[in-house]
Amino acid sequence: MVQARDICSVRKRLGLSQEELAEALGVSRNTISRWERGRSDPSAESLTALDGLLVRLEDRNAPEAGPKAGDGPAPAPARRWPMAVMCAGIVCALLIGLAALIGVHSIRRQLDPTDGAAPIEEAELEGEEVDGLPTMSITLPS
Repeated sequence: MVQARDICSVRKRLGLSQEELAEALGVSRNTISRWERGRSDPSAESLTALDGLLVRLEDRNAPEAGPKAGDGPAPAPARRWPMAVMCAGIVCALLIGLAALIGVHSIRRQLDPTDGAAPIEEAELEGEEVDGLPTMSITLPS
C-alpha cells in the first residue's frame, strides 16, 4: 500500500502532475501538495483510491514504463513465467507417466488374461460348400 511519504515519488513515476492526480482522486491540487509536503495526511480512503489508481496506471503503462531519472533503483520485474513453465512441465510429465502406465497395463492384460476364462482348446474345423461357396464350422470339445 502506498504510504503518505511516497505520494510524490509515486506521482512522478506515473508521470502525473499534482493537478492530474488530484482530479483522478477527486481532491484539490492543494490537497495533493499538502500531502506531498507532509502538512497533512491522506485519509485511508484516499490512500486506497491512490493504490487502485497506481495499479491501473502501472498495468496500462507496463510495456512502456521504465525507470526515470531520480526515481532510485527500479523494482525487480515479476518472474512468474519460470514458475508457469515449471508447472506445465510437471503436468505434462504426469500425463505422460499416466499414459505409459495405462499402456503397460493394457499390454499385460492382452498377454496374460486374468479374467477367469478357460483357455480355448483345439477345435475341429469342418468345411462344406453351400451354393458353390466354401463355409466353415467350428466344433469345440466339451
